[in-house]
Amino acid sequence: MGVIPVAFLKKMILWLLAALLAVACAAAEELPQVDAEILVLASSAQPLAEDYEPADLVKLASRRSGASAKGTVYTESATSIQLRQDAADALVKMCAAAEKKETILYVRQGYRSYADEAARYARLEKRGEAGQKPGETDYQTGLAVTVVGKGWKSKTLTADFAETKEGKWLIKNAARYGFVLRYPQNKTEITGWEYEPWHLRYVGVEAAAYMQEHDLCLEEFALLVNGGEAPKLPAEAIQTPEPASQTEEVAEATPTAVPAVPEYGEGQLVELEETGPDGDHEISFIYK
Repeated sequence: MGVIPVAFLKKMILWLLAALLAVACAAAEELPQVDAEILVLASSAQPLAEDYEPADLVKLASRRSGASAKGTVYTESATSIQLRQDAADALVKMCAAAEKKETILYVRQGYRSYADEAARYARLEKRGEAGQKPGETDYQTGLAVTVVGKGWKSKTLTADFAETKEGKWLIKNAARYGFVLRYPQNKTEITGWEYEPWHLRYVGVEAAAYMQEHDLCLEEFALLVNGGEAPKLPAEAIQTPEPASQTEEVAEATPTAVPAVPEYGEGQLVELEETGPDGDHEISFIYK
């Protein structure tokens, strides 16, 4: 077993003291009431079960489908995107509010099942790119969503998105609608993942306001609410997503299913031959 560098130990001790101070200050105030299901964690420290699937998933109404503007959102492609009901309702309100401020948001990714994640991880691993293993990704909760601007709807996602008009609007306003950044810039030692300013997580309006005020990530907030221990990962376990391969344009039409699947039942998950233009948004599965 190797010797842990002194500099690393000092860094971890300082971080731990700062984290304990922040949590202690936050705990001194009354915590908002939060449904335990809304705080479900998906990470390498707490992976979700293979059969975990939210019961209240709904499809987002996309303007690509010809639906009226009210109650719809802009989406990257015609592929069906799902979220849990509360998260979907809040997302529609947030996108409408942003549009009134001349900020158009595009939904790029929503719920992915364990099977989706397993297939995605296999593709990323084959290409030599970093990715979360099935069960460890926040998208399986049905409460996570990738939201970007038009210029980023088919572009490889990087932290530079935070400097865009849409990124700045989300950082400033998302909590008003119950969303927080799942992987904040200054919490990589806790979350185990690098900064993702496009990756929002629904926690409810009161919880989001509390987390924003006290600079807490989801693991820290869950620690306060549940009285458990926030998972802390070693520096080498923190993953930095590699730039994914991409095409110039996203396919506008819904992909066709592989011939090996002759019939489709209601709500059936169908594997397709095509894959999305990057490692985040997947169009290799659709719901009929």
